[in-house]
Amino acid sequence: MPARDPGERRAIASIAALSRSATESGADRMAAANRTYRESFLAGHACALCKPVEIDQALPAEEIARRGEALYRLHMRRLALRRTQNRRQADELAALEAASVVGA
Repeated sequence: MPARDPGERRAIASIAALSRSATESGADRMAAANRTYRESFLAGHACALCKPVEIDQALPAEEIARRGEALYRLHMRRLALRRTQNRRQADELAALEAASVVGA
């Protein structure tokens, strides 16, 4: 019988999560997820931050692996740069807001 109210659904979800945590290692689940994510770059990559790149699957496996790793590292560097820019922008905005409060 399906859960009818949000409280019951939350309780069922909590029981399911605790059951999974009691029987599986979180590190193992994360390792599998990270491996799958990294392997996704072997076909190429496209996101809002990066230009679309496809890797020719006719290339030797070593070259596909090299290019996939390069795409992964490139994507991570772009994420890090974006994070730095966003933090700087947030700091500048906070400083402007603080100055306007002091000057008011």
